[in-house]
Amino acid sequence: MLRVFVETSGRPSQIEIKSSSGSPRLDQSAQEAVSRWKFIPARQGQDVIGAWVLVPIMATAYAVAVSPLASWSFTSIRELGLGMAFGS
Repeated sequence: MLRVFVETSGRPSQIEIKSSSGSPRLDQSAQEAVSRWKFIPARQGQDVIGAWVLVPIMATAYAVAVSPLASWSFTSIRELGLGMAFGS
């Protein structure tokens, strides 16, 4: 699980490992992949804000897969009723 701060531009500025895959190489690969993403930034009312998000990762010996939900806005996730926790 990665903890990512998404700026108002949608770019990640801080990427932390919240829980490791167990492999430093896979963790680093996941961080590098997410650093190239552009997210839909969070909103508070009509204002775009920077916010922390949790990005689930699944690692295997062959690849690192990240959740496609990570690029969705907070509003979309709430509307889906997924009950995902986001912390700051």
